Amino acid sequence: MKAKLSRSLYLSCAAALASVLTLASSHGALSIDTASREKSRVFYNTIYPESEGVPSGWTGNVATGVAGTTSEAFKRAVILRVNMFRAYSGIPAGITHYLTWDGMDQSAALMMSANNTLSHTPGTNWRFYSVGGATAAGKSNLALGSYGPQSINNYMEDAGSINTVAGHRRWILYPQTRQMGTGDIVASGAYNSANALWVQDTAHLSDVRPAVRDAFVAWPPKGYVPYQLVYPRWSFAYPGANFSQSAVSMTLNGVAIPVAIQSRTNGYGENTLVFVPNNLNPDAWTGPVKPTSDLSYVVKVSNVVISGLAKSFTYTVRSFDPARLGSDTPPYLISGSSTPKVGVYKTYTVPAQVLATGYQWKSSTKAPFTTLTGAEVLNEVDAKVPTGLLLRDATVKYAGLYSYHLANPNFAESSFTLKYPVFCNSTSALTFYSRLGYATTSQSAIVEVSVDNGKQWAPIWTQKGNNGAGSASFATRSISLAAFNGREIKVRFRYAVGAGSAYTQTSAGMGWYVDNVAFTAAHKLVGSAVSSVAPTPSFSFKPTVAQPYVLQVRAVVLGSYAREWSVAKSVTAVP
Repeated sequence: MKAKLSRSLYLSCAAALASVLTLASSHGALSIDTASREKSRVFYNTIYPESEGVPSGWTGNVATGVAGTTSEAFKRAVILRVNMFRAYSGIPAGITHYLTWDGMDQSAALMMSANNTLSHTPGTNWRFYSVGGATAAGKSNLALGSYGPQSINNYMEDAGSINTVAGHRRWILYPQTRQMGTGDIVASGAYNSANALWVQDTAHLSDVRPAVRDAFVAWPPKGYVPYQLVYPRWSFAYPGANFSQSAVSMTLNGVAIPVAIQSRTNGYGENTLVFVPNNLNPDAWTGPVKPTSDLSYVVKVSNVVISGLAKSFTYTVRSFDPARLGSDTPPYLISGSSTPKVGVYKTYTVPAQVLATGYQWKSSTKAPFTTLTGAEVLNEVDAKVPTGLLLRDATVKYAGLYSYHLANPNFAESSFTLKYPVFCNSTSALTFYSRLGYATTSQSAIVEVSVDNGKQWAPIWTQKGNNGAGSASFATRSISLAAFNGREIKVRFRYAVGAGSAYTQTSAGMGWYVDNVAFTAAHKLVGSAVSSVAPTPSFSFKPTVAQPYVLQVRAVVLGSYAREWSVAKSVTAVP
């Protein structure tokens, strides 16, 4: 077994201006009213997955000193994640990025990965040192062990004993910033992944502060915030404020909780007070815990001296599960005739959806689904496996010639996704044969389902390792899919690894083996016809054949982001 390590370093102050070539976001500035639970829920469930799972397209090679580049779509995903956090904070969220800064940050990330350490002032003796990379290192947030949008999450969390001032977060949430740059290295062989995010927009550092929603900039912000984004380290920023004598008090659902102030440091963007509530440990946090109901934190920051006057601020943070519907969630269900006549238009409607700027409709027919997926034919799955791991194994198998084999070489997770979507009803089930071999409690075999074509995944089955040899034979697993009645789903098998020790070998008996994946009482949708986007939540459907049809709708929010398809309405066309 080996132990998994990760490192990050907060940003020191520096100043410079590089390029004038900019690449604008394809979707424009974001904003969200966090006073509305449903708006916050839809915003997160739409925007977050848009910046998740985008292929990096990295073209470099750390071993030979080639920084390479990442795809334009991936760079946009990184900046979109930044803008999502800024929108929640109530500050301008239309960050664009300089292409030249991207290139310099790419060189900086290469240096961090190649030298397996972080520094804002790398020396000329570093492997693959470059002037551009060194310049970027002094103006960027730096991460080792993560890259892309995940690094943005890590910067916002700002965990670790060296990050008590929350410097990464403060630069990302600096209101005046208009441009950033990003460089990303994907883990390969013995080299860790890395990110450099250019956050010091020197041309605008001294601009007049733009209008912000709450006068202050807090994280987590005021209003409804998905629990996944509520980290142990909280912060409250106000320009020019003196926090030397400030105090913080908090209640959770009306009950007072302890608060520990960690820093009152100026600089790193705006002056900021950093504190930790409820005896949490930001240096050894195991991740967010899904709340069973919405949580209400009332925060009071007192004795904040602004322009010589002491002021107090009180605000409420409402942590919630964005997967759980609220009392203000409109139904996402289609109304209309269940027996339309062939050749005659019938109107179908859906209640107006929050943040929707348009609607798109789809009609399909159903066909029986009988596919049995072993590992004999690899073109039935999309795989993401790290270097050194073969997806299928001929030694350990349930039937046929091969089974799927997932392991964690170099602490990298592995997965495979069934290419074909499956349409479920109330009696549908997923069956497969599973054998979890040598695995620690930090390693987990997970089956996940997506209703939005792989943008977001929800676990439906999990098995952790037992710090030993695990199972010596395959076991049959059967999972009900009744919860997805009327939905078209995709299924993913993922072998994850968390912090701590892990078996990183790929030899026989190590990791997770899966064989003979099948579905019962399920269908596939065929002959789908998708309409163009219309501004109103209604459409006219004219069946052409006397047969069953499946109708679905999806809202398009904030101009160009498509939500998942709704629960289907099954209709039968009659002569």
